Amino acid sequence: MGEGERGILRHTAHVATLTLVSRILGYVRDRLLASLLGTSTWADAFYIAFRIPNTFRRFVAEGAMTAALVPVMTRSMKEDPPESAWLFARRFLYVFALLLLLLTAAGTLAAPGIARLMAWRYAQEAPAVFALTERLTAHLFPYLLFVSLAAVAMGILNAREIFAPSALAPALLNVAIITAALLWGHRSGNPTGVLAWAVLAGGALQFLIQVPFLLREGMSFAPAFSLTDPRVRRVFQLMVPAAMGAGVGQITLLVGTALAGLAGEGAVAALYYANRVTELAFGILAVSLATVIFPRLSSLVAMGDRKELEGTLSRALEAIFYFLLPATAGILALSSPIVRVLFETGRFSAHSVSLTAGPLTAYAAGMVLWGAAAVLVRVCHAHQDMLSPFRAGLFSLAVFVATALSLLRHFGASGIAAASSTAALANLLALAVALVRRHRVRLLWRRLAQALARDAALSAAIGLVSFWLWGALPHSGRLAAAGALAAAVGAGALAYFGGSWVLGFPEARRVRDIFGRMKA
Repeated sequence: MGEGERGILRHTAHVATLTLVSRILGYVRDRLLASLLGTSTWADAFYIAFRIPNTFRRFVAEGAMTAALVPVMTRSMKEDPPESAWLFARRFLYVFALLLLLLTAAGTLAAPGIARLMAWRYAQEAPAVFALTERLTAHLFPYLLFVSLAAVAMGILNAREIFAPSALAPALLNVAIITAALLWGHRSGNPTGVLAWAVLAGGALQFLIQVPFLLREGMSFAPAFSLTDPRVRRVFQLMVPAAMGAGVGQITLLVGTALAGLAGEGAVAALYYANRVTELAFGILAVSLATVIFPRLSSLVAMGDRKELEGTLSRALEAIFYFLLPATAGILALSSPIVRVLFETGRFSAHSVSLTAGPLTAYAAGMVLWGAAAVLVRVCHAHQDMLSPFRAGLFSLAVFVATALSLLRHFGASGIAAASSTAALANLLALAVALVRRHRVRLLWRRLAQALARDAALSAAIGLVSFWLWGALPHSGRLAAAGALAAAVGAGALAYFGGSWVLGFPEARRVRDIFGRMKA
């Protein structure tokens, strides 16, 4: 295993660990919110309002901006003097901050129209709920400004292969919401207002925690504003097609949220909770790996090292299969117990468990597909190709809408989640075709097929074992259910990773090697 691969795995392990901390806090947050809001109309109003700036954040910042900034910043740090590279970083930060201020102001003013578009059923049938959604949308829109500045800081640090601060930053949003929910949530007749203030505080903290690391690396925050810097202009040139690509994905989420309104009360919240569970597994590995691998891919493209690029891509996809396939099998086998143990409390009733378990199963089916697609998108971005992900996104959006509309009537929220997984397959296939045809990147199909087959076979067996173990253990009470689920998941994980080591899976050896080096 080469030094570059060791570095990627080491950074991925660090980022995954910090992401796990954030996700655990995210679960605590979601359990508190489930207790406070359940799958009520309050929950729908809050999640619709929160989804809107969150969608813009992924559309404007974490999607388009970081995809454009990291390769340009990586090249600048390799080719330009340090003072020039940091000047570029400052110029981009201030120009982007001004644009964010204008967008935030426009979004806040347009909140009534945006809320009506997203919660039109409530506007017609439940005016009080719609009024709450409208107020929360205006209140939460400034979150976009704070979290987008945090994304700029993340992009700059990632270009210097510093990943820990940005991996830990989302945890502060969770801490802010947890604090507000514990201290003031139950004291308020309607806790959504308190939660909205906590979201804004958490967004600001995500940026502020990264400032000391930027200063330590050598960045100054002295004002520097320039639209003539060719590097700044290049980032914005790349952002336009990247924004279209990111926008398609976010439009898919918004369309799903709007369609969920047709599925009845609680469907929006059920999709949110189900998605949060899949994001726990997806975010720990797929997002961490895609984040860490991006600067490396950009560097390999800049150097023209195609052979190492293809090897790095194949190893990344093998890692996606190795970690996400057993997670998928576990969720498919234990969807209802997972939802019951994680969320059943307070307003989150047995009916809420039933409402959420179906979408969780459907989302889990697409988890590996979205993980693999996240890696392929980064390869496109490393080539400064933003159009291919956009075209793939348009194709997947069309597949999603057609599938969701056909499934919604009979399967409700579960049909929307299933449509998301179907769209994931369409997206992955379109990206693979683009890489092969446009960039002549050779996908090692035989090697990938072998990895997929062995990981899937072992995962399926472990999933069946976990399902059997849950049924065999007592799980009638809350503590008994938690113990049975922990035993089923723990035994399955040990059997999978132990079995993969005994059977000689290459990924198992790589994982053992990198963790052995980390301990040393």
